[in-house]
Amino acid sequence: FQEKNILGKGEFAIVVRGKIISESRLAAIKISKPTVDVNFFKIFLSEIKIMLYIGKHKNVVSLIGVCTQDIKHRKLLHLFCFVKSTILQICDLGSLERVLRSSRTNFVNLINANQELDSALAPQNDAHLSTIDLISFSAQIANGMAFLVEKSIVHADLAARNVLLTSNKVAKISDFGFLNNLLQAPLPWRWMAIESLTTLAFSEQSDVWSYGVTLFEIFSLGDMPFPNESWNKQFLIRLQSGMRMGRPLFSTQEIYSKITTCWEKDPALRPTFHNLKSYFGNALILLERELISNDIGSNFENSILRDIAMPVQPDPNTGNTELLQLYSNQNTHQNLYVNTFSTN
Repeated sequence: FQEKNILGKGEFAIVVRGKIISESRLAAIKISKPTVDVNFFKIFLSEIKIMLYIGKHKNVVSLIGVCTQDIKHRKLLHLFCFVKSTILQICDLGSLERVLRSSRTNFVNLINANQELDSALAPQNDAHLSTIDLISFSAQIANGMAFLVEKSIVHADLAARNVLLTSNKVAKISDFGFLNNLLQAPLPWRWMAIESLTTLAFSEQSDVWSYGVTLFEIFSLGDMPFPNESWNKQFLIRLQSGMRMGRPLFSTQEIYSKITTCWEKDPALRPTFHNLKSYFGNALILLERELISNDIGSNFENSILRDIAMPVQPDPNTGNTELLQLYSNQNTHQNLYVNTFSTN
């Protein structure tokens, strides 16, 4: 394959753009390097088994097939489907992290200085990312993760780098093999919950913590979490004492409040993905009423709304029904990256 077709490189695999000739559609092909040892090769096999079990979902990368011709030489190919129709619909946006960072110069922020949605700030070019897209990505990821919960799958490495985007901005969660690689690969400590850092405990609740960090990435357009921190005992102590990241630049105070609930010290106090799916799904409904009906805002599929949006469920801890408030009385914005709030 040619260098221009490489979508991503890792220590143990390469992902390239390819084509399924018999079906005339594009695919991403994950190729394990022949130099990997037998333990990492087993991880690839385990990932395939997981994806076969999961099946298909709009917001989860789907397995098309596996080429085992050179399996004796530990060379294995995964084929992941990005495109649902013709070959013209090229999906080469890559990871969500890359898209967010590349959109910083032309991002259209629909939130004004008063923390209100302002129609005058609507994008003139649908190709540019806007606040609507950020909420759409958040809703889609929660939708995909809720599906994985139904399948009893713990991701354990949810981050913007592990979410892929199709050309029509459909988010797909990828990379499910981290738990099997846990003791051999560097820990993604910036994204890990307290209980995962202390006892290597992973669950839906720890995935929710990682989702909160992913939301920080989304609403900061790809900023690194805890940029001034290093992995050491002092970091863990500060995290246990209540240190959290501050509100990202392109988030309302209301959305930031939701993000911080994902970082509760007690895993039982964190929202479920079902709750998060409802929250951001209904946010999209509100945005559609306020903006799309007036022919402003980014272009995204109405099917996303049908798939995700649902009545907001009562919070299991308080019994209260939560509504998204995109209009806030707060008049100032502080772009803080480390903040402390009570976790008691």
